[in-house]
Amino acid sequence: MRVLLLLLLLPASVHAGAWARGEGETFASLGLEGKSSGATLTFYGEYGYSDRITLGVDGFLSEDNTTLSAVAFARYTFPSAGANVWAVSGGLGGEYRIDEREQQLVADGPITVVDQPRMGAFLRIGGHYGRGLENGWLAADFSYDIGKLLSLDNPPRPDEDIQRVKLDLTYGRRVSDKLSVIGQVFLQDYDGTASQSVQVGSAYSLGETTLEGGVRQGFGPSSETTLKLGLWQRF
Repeated sequence: MRVLLLLLLLPASVHAGAWARGEGETFASLGLEGKSSGATLTFYGEYGYSDRITLGVDGFLSEDNTTLSAVAFARYTFPSAGANVWAVSGGLGGEYRIDEREQQLVADGPITVVDQPRMGAFLRIGGHYGRGLENGWLAADFSYDIGKLLSLDNPPRPDEDIQRVKLDLTYGRRVSDKLSVIGQVFLQDYDGTASQSVQVGSAYSLGETTLEGGVRQGFGPSSETTLKLGLWQRF
């Protein structure tokens, strides 16, 4: 009974993970992730369509305003097996991206930056696992995106494939009724480029509103440090 009560009070840092959003319940979040190259805006929303089906949207706007990506998804949560919860999800996403090409006009002349826009769509499939602990939770979320980006140039450039794999691992622990600490590991391969990062943060509940803060350290091709601020709201 204590574990069940804990799961009902969990902050939504896992974005419900494998757990179904309660029927008729709505959750929304906005996040700002800042690093040396700029700030990325993330947005996320869920709606409990039934006791097993959750509908949602997940997206971001990149730090240089050159990429806007969003996916609408549905997640089905299987009947729980003890403390373990499993779910599968599927979604359809769209993406608009601007590639920039620098052109040297003359040997000692100015450089002109030419925008090269692309637009495309992708499919997302996902698998999710969650486990409630005495004073916290564990979660694993896997997603795979596949699709195409088409050139909007005239004449058009060759199409570009979208192929992305991501695995998020989360451990959360409740320190008090209002405060939770959260550790996460992110493993991803975006279009052939692998990267890893670790994030440590906390979430403070103000009733239906939760404030999130954290620090992420990247490894691999991107070793930048990212500061994250988030606002979650349940309706």
